[in-house]
Amino acid sequence: MKILVVHFNDVIAYPPVINLVECLLNNKCSVVLISYNIHLLPDIIKEHNNFEGYELKSYNTDNIFLSVLQKINLKNKVKKIIKKEMRSADIIWTTTDFTVRWLGNILLQYKHVMQLMELIEFYPWYQRLPKWISIKFPIEKYAQRAWKVVVPEMNRAYIQKTWWDLKDIPVVLPNKTYKMSVEEYKVPKDFYDKLMKIKNETRKVILYSGILWYDRDFASIAKSVKSLGDEYVFYIIGKVPNAYKEEFELLLSENDNIVYLGYVNAPNHLLIYKYAYIGLLPYKAGRVSGYKTHISDLNALYCAPNKIFEYAGMGLPMIGSDVLGLKNAFEKYDIGVCCKDVSEKCFCNAVREIEANYEIMSKNCKMFFNSVDLDSIIKGIIEDKH
Repeated sequence: MKILVVHFNDVIAYPPVINLVECLLNNKCSVVLISYNIHLLPDIIKEHNNFEGYELKSYNTDNIFLSVLQKINLKNKVKKIIKKEMRSADIIWTTTDFTVRWLGNILLQYKHVMQLMELIEFYPWYQRLPKWISIKFPIEKYAQRAWKVVVPEMNRAYIQKTWWDLKDIPVVLPNKTYKMSVEEYKVPKDFYDKLMKIKNETRKVILYSGILWYDRDFASIAKSVKSLGDEYVFYIIGKVPNAYKEEFELLLSENDNIVYLGYVNAPNHLLIYKYAYIGLLPYKAGRVSGYKTHISDLNALYCAPNKIFEYAGMGLPMIGSDVLGLKNAFEKYDIGVCCKDVSEKCFCNAVREIEANYEIMSKNCKMFFNSVDLDSIIKGIIEDKH
């Protein structure tokens, strides 16, 4: 079977897309990927006999006319590639809501799997406009006519079905890492120093990996980690958005117990986890700030982070926010502690509880990781005759 995967974004910034491609390849599918930064993918994917990639090139210009022209040319180029590849491909698989909006009606011509990374009720034609004046793109039409809709969490599946009046409940494909093994001897030179820093760390590392933004309340976490004493240190990896750089630099200057390792390309970030003690999942449920105003206010409440599987795969117990997307897994498998607030008392109590049950929780993390069979789910999607 041949699958055309279209991801109109940086593929390296989306571990679930990397997992999808590797899973499809290991299930004897031929995979053609259209995306950015394909050259940064792991060799196990790039060098696979059944993999082919069309790498998109970024463009930067302050000239509005040239920008529009480049976008039109790029879209036409991608649509030509799709028409060419779909002569022999069985399925076109889009990975994000933006990809669906960007491709539009060409998707209606083919057997389409529509994967969603976030929980959304509507999608705007223009993202940077406020919700109250946004012109809606009819994304539900594409979901209703898709062969399969795929989401990463069960509650999201039922909510999405209700919002978009879907005939079937979307398939749940958790954001689980397909393979946790990464060879240290193959790491890039610019990553080696970061790896050695955490590898040689003598304190217990409380690690945050992911998006760096105001709502993560890093200042409160740093204060809580400091109150635990010299035995602990707070490590952070992730990309700092321009809008948050000034705030983040101030955070680092005011907290000498934070070690920032910068951004680490997937899957090398998994090597960092190997030397951590506890993983953090600080998701704040509520109104979404920033320019992606189409993301539902329920998104964080029913979060579906790939980090929960990445931490679990390394046997790292977790501290998370009190949201249902984490609470259900934490309570069912006993893999971490949800904090009801970001207070020092609540955070420190969570650390002490994990310390007292570390070996049990670490084993439970592995059980949780192994509870999801991505191969079975993917086969169920692509082989379903319905």
